[in-house]
Amino acid sequence: MITPKQFHETAGVEDWRVVGEGACAFFRTESFATGARLVTAISQLAGLDDHHPDVDLQHDTVTVRLLTATPDYTGMTTSDVELAVRISDLAREQGLAADPTLIQAVHVTIDALVSADVMPFWAAVLGRTWEAQANGDGLLAGPTPQHTIWVNRVPEAKTVKHRVHLDIYARDLAGLEALGAAIVEPQHGTRTWTVMADPEGGEFCAFLRSELPAERLHGLVVDSADPQAQARWWAGVYGVSVTKNDGWFTLEGVPGMPILTMDFVPVPEPKTVKNRIHWDVTVPGVAPLVEAGATVLREPGGGIGWHVLADPEGNEFCAFTR
Repeated sequence: MITPKQFHETAGVEDWRVVGEGACAFFRTESFATGARLVTAISQLAGLDDHHPDVDLQHDTVTVRLLTATPDYTGMTTSDVELAVRISDLAREQGLAADPTLIQAVHVTIDALVSADVMPFWAAVLGRTWEAQANGDGLLAGPTPQHTIWVNRVPEAKTVKHRVHLDIYARDLAGLEALGAAIVEPQHGTRTWTVMADPEGGEFCAFLRSELPAERLHGLVVDSADPQAQARWWAGVYGVSVTKNDGWFTLEGVPGMPILTMDFVPVPEPKTVKNRIHWDVTVPGVAPLVEAGATVLREPGGGIGWHVLADPEGNEFCAFTR
C-alpha cells in the first residue's frame, strides 16, 4: 500500500493525479483513431490479467484510472505506480501528452433544511449510509470516497422547482412513497420516468427497473437556457466529450464524479435562486475556470477554505484547490 503523497513523489508519474483512492491520467489524442491506438498499446502490456487499468476512450481523449481493490484493501499499491509509469511511457512513444490540469475530482452536494428528516430517505433510496455531523451537515457514504454525497444544512426552505436534480433507479414507486416520496408528475406517453419529490419537496426523477443496478444514482440533470452551450462549457472544463440527444446534451465519464451522466436539458424559466443541489470540483487552481467564463462569487476566508464560483448560466459550484 502507498499513500497519495508517496505516489506523487515517485519519479515518472507526473502525468497522474490521485482521485479518491486511485490515480487518474488524461491524454489528449486529437482523434478517435489515435486514442484507439493508445488503448490497444495499453491492452498489450504484460501482466494486465492480474492488475488492469480502467480505460475510457472518447473522440479526442483517453482517460486511464488505476486502483487496487481486494476484499481487504482498496487504494494504491506499487503495482499501480509501475503501471502508471509504463502507460505514460507508451503515451510519450506515441507523441501524446497528458493534461494533469483538468478537473481531477467532482463531488455532489445537497442542501437540506432539516437534514435529519430528508437524508435517511436519500440513504435508503441510493443504498448509502447517512453519517450525520454535530453541526447538522453530514454525508451519504458509498462503497468508495468517490461515491460520497455531501449534505449541507441551510436555513432557507425550498421555494422553486429544483434547477438541478438527481435521476435515480428504483424497483417501484410504492417503495419510494413508503420512504416519504410523493409523485409530482406520473410517467406518460414517451416519458419513461416519474417526477417525484423527496420529504422536503425536492424534485427527482425515478426510472423503474426490475433488477436494480449496483449504482442506483444514475445522473445529475441541469436545467438550462442554452443546454448545448452549457454542456460544451462543462465538457471543456472536464476534458470529456458531449453527446447530443433529442434536444438535450449529455456528458459521460466525468473524472471522479459519483454519477454516470451529467445532462443539460432546456427549460423556459430563468434561474432565480441559489441551487439546492450543486457539484464541487477539486482543481490545481481557479484561474483557468475564470478564464473560461466562470464568475467568482466568494473568495476563501471567513471560515471557508474554497472558492464559490458560478458557471456561465449562474449555477453555483465550489472549487477546492490542492
